[in-house]
Amino acid sequence: MNSLPALHLILLIINFTHSAKLPSNLKKCIYGDPNLGNCLARAVENEASLLTQPIKSIGLPNLEPLDIHSFSIGSGTGPVQVQENFENAVMYGLKDIQMQDATFNLEDMSMNYTGFLPKLKILGNYRLNGRVLLLPIVGRGNCTIILTNLTAVVHFPLEKIQKKGEIYIRITASKELKIPNLGRLYMHLENLFDGNKELGDTLNTVLNENWNSIWDDVRSGWEIFFAETVARIYNRFFAKVPLREMVDNLDPKFLA
Repeated sequence: MNSLPALHLILLIINFTHSAKLPSNLKKCIYGDPNLGNCLARAVENEASLLTQPIKSIGLPNLEPLDIHSFSIGSGTGPVQVQENFENAVMYGLKDIQMQDATFNLEDMSMNYTGFLPKLKILGNYRLNGRVLLLPIVGRGNCTIILTNLTAVVHFPLEKIQKKGEIYIRITASKELKIPNLGRLYMHLENLFDGNKELGDTLNTVLNENWNSIWDDVRSGWEIFFAETVARIYNRFFAKVPLREMVDNLDPKFLA
């Protein structure tokens, strides 16, 4: 099956933008090679650590940490009866992704992969006013959220667009990211209940002791957030680099 892990597309974009020839230490894979998925998955694991500085010429942000600004996770239907609002947030850990399965298929115009992340850490400011586990939760301040041993299964439909005589691709609005497995969720919210340390410490303990129930209720909100975040990054790259420069050995029919 024709395959291409998403993060390696970033590396290809970086190198094609800065030079016409890939450096010798970056293995270039061929579209249509039966072992393409494995080839590029291994390249991702070896080279993801390079993505720690922004490449302004193609609008590539620093991925370690990734500045995600503000986002919200909607209220659940069970124990989480509060919308979680976050601002000035940054995320650490994307550079440590381990690709398990990947396909980049121009026949059905889709990009699919399974990725494993040992640890994601989000730092930022939170704002909450509602109930969790039937307990009132009110506060705003600094927060730390850690997700460990996260498995993400990604399905990104693609579409081709023509621009200045070149064919480009982009991820469509019907993108999907699922998180079937999560090892652990840790939360620490500062300044709960207007800084009442005793109440705040008690609630943080309760939240972390019951993380599984909380995660089950808000999983879909986090899946939407991660899908939007990842797709937005990729689409910035795809908008800069024509399809023909991403991989070798493309059939001309894909460039029409």
